[in-house]
Amino acid sequence: APMWEANLAGLARNRPVYAVDLMGEPGLSVQTRPLTSSEDQAAWLAALVDGLPEREFHVLGLSIGGWSALNLVVRRPAGVRSLTLLEPAATFGGITWKVVVVSLGSVLPMPGAVRRRLLSWISGGADASEDSPVAELITSGMRDFTDALPRPGYPTDEQIAGIDLPTLVIIGGRSIIHDPGKAAARARRLLRHGTVELWPEASHAINGEFPERIETTVNTFLARVEPRP
Repeated sequence: APMWEANLAGLARNRPVYAVDLMGEPGLSVQTRPLTSSEDQAAWLAALVDGLPEREFHVLGLSIGGWSALNLVVRRPAGVRSLTLLEPAATFGGITWKVVVVSLGSVLPMPGAVRRRLLSWISGGADASEDSPVAELITSGMRDFTDALPRPGYPTDEQIAGIDLPTLVIIGGRSIIHDPGKAAARARRLLRHGTVELWPEASHAINGEFPERIETTVNTFLARVEPRP
């Protein structure tokens, strides 16, 4: 949830927002059972949604949260009104070798300065110094938290094409998480109700780089999907 610091006020301007810490990741969600499959990951998120007072939701995810959002819609779509994916990892494009290098920061002992440099690399050169509270939080999670999650199942063409919801996808042209052009092309080709945007100047840290543009684009999309008085 802290990764959304730059966006929460703008996104909550017109509607309530629930910010979720993913199960099995560093955060405030408490895991009591092992997650062994993509179905397990969809099941817990569906249970969370089912426990909230609203009956319908617009689901928005960033990075692995984007994969989680799409995985929910593929397997447990009840109650989801629309889907918004910002730089979704392992979703429209395969993970690159650069991401594998960055992930070493969470499994190998290394100086904090090296972890921060890796974090800055995946974030398009964003500030990952000790003066950045969010960067320090992420670095701490990489250093001190060990996850035991199954590898994200790469969605098939059939699963993506089967999504019968308005879907907004925004991909950063400078992202190292996937091949941006190929990921955008696959999303455009397969999504039945998709709006796919490729922002050439954005990196994987797209939400922190362009919070005002994210606010305008997402809220415009949601207003079109579900006009409000």
